[in-house]
Amino acid sequence: LSEGKSSGTYLREVIEEFERRVNPIVIGYREHSNPKYMIDYAKEREVKLIDIDHVKKTFHEIHKEIMRYLKSNNIYISIDADVLDPSQCPGVNSISPDGLFLRELREMLRNIISIQGVRILGADIVEIVPKKDLGDLCIRNMALITLDLIKYFITSG
Repeated sequence: LSEGKSSGTYLREVIEEFERRVNPIVIGYREHSNPKYMIDYAKEREVKLIDIDHVKKTFHEIHKEIMRYLKSNNIYISIDADVLDPSQCPGVNSISPDGLFLRELREMLRNIISIQGVRILGADIVEIVPKKDLGDLCIRNMALITLDLIKYFITSG
């Protein structure tokens, strides 16, 4: 089953190409916005899914939980802009209520970045749709996240 290319396509392609050499963790997914077959596929492939409710309850400590699931300290961060609440990031394909606020996402990233021994290999931000972005709010918020990541790469060298 598939509706064609979707925001989850990249993850499926990474899993299928690299098989057991990656151990993806999806942080902040919302079950009400994802088809059951995608969630089932992720679980079958042992993708760790951390839903938005759990993230919101534990976002100050979520980095510790993430580290327990990692098989390596080398990580790649991919941020899907729709993890943010639509009030924070309206310029996405799949608007879904009850997302994170910018300050929560930034704090989570800072906590992950500050873990001793973690090496971020790279990062990306996906799912920004400028035509849907009222007042460039999503673009501006994701630009701030990009700046946080750039600062990490400059200072971690």
